[in-house]
Amino acid sequence: MNPMPYRRSYRRHAPAFERLGLKVQGLAEAEQHGGLQRFVRSSNFSIDALGDGGPLVANVARFPALTFAHIALPDVRITWPRDRGSTHRALLLIAASGTFSVDTEGGVLRRGSGLVLIRPGEERVSISMSEPQNDLVYIGFGAELLADVALPSWASYDGPALDWTLIAPFYAYVRTLCTTQTPQSPVVSPLASVSRILLREMIGVITRDAAVPPSLVDAAREVIRAEFSDPGVTVARIAMRLGVAPRTLQAAFAAEGATVSGELRRARVTAARTAKRTNPRMTAREIAATSGFGSVSAMSRAFRDADAQEAHDDERSLVP
Repeated sequence: MNPMPYRRSYRRHAPAFERLGLKVQGLAEAEQHGGLQRFVRSSNFSIDALGDGGPLVANVARFPALTFAHIALPDVRITWPRDRGSTHRALLLIAASGTFSVDTEGGVLRRGSGLVLIRPGEERVSISMSEPQNDLVYIGFGAELLADVALPSWASYDGPALDWTLIAPFYAYVRTLCTTQTPQSPVVSPLASVSRILLREMIGVITRDAAVPPSLVDAAREVIRAEFSDPGVTVARIAMRLGVAPRTLQAAFAAEGATVSGELRRARVTAARTAKRTNPRMTAREIAATSGFGSVSAMSRAFRDADAQEAHDDERSLVP
């Protein structure tokens, strides 16, 4: 079943605040539990394995585009395939007991083995916990909450574990929020604003000492240098990697008299020229493929544009 139509329908009819509490034992019962399956489908998750050593107990609090959950469960493996309806979503996972194993080619920030921030992106994510008893909070939110956060530009960042005293107040808030008896509401709950503020503060604590380049433009250039050979890398994808809106990234480059697309094209042209010079037996198709161009014609256009720009720059340099 394609989950996209279901999630669109859910978002259209979802209340401004809702709460879910559930308890299931084992994978077979989890697959038959209506409330759990609605949550899983609306979040674009699949539970691939769930141990029988204890129950899965979950309390969930949901606002529009913002989900909090406190979960106690045995060993588990979950997949987040991420389609176009969830590429803008991020996850924050914090374990009071148990450790996370996250397998993805996308952006992940880890602080020890019990705290993981999975950044927005297109890459499939697999999350597992192997301990017989685990206690964690889960927060799913949109990329806009990372817009002003200085994040490492490379795919993975592994930092030291944070002192639990820095995490405990937020953890306690999420647990309380998820068991609140506030009734389901069709209007925006004031809890939503408070929860967003506290989440942003927690993200700030997590990322405060992460090694980051000195500017957004430098961060984008690092991403381009690392990923230009992938034809799927676009301005929007680079911005998503950095947790900012495309227009924010474009404005940062414009302030330096440059463009994101121009920087990306320059990296690909340089790589293609180097490949052509050092590997004369390579075909044009092979050079295009290894340099990040989607086709030979796209590479040819980029060569012409680069030649024209260089000729223009040469002419300007001759003006007294």
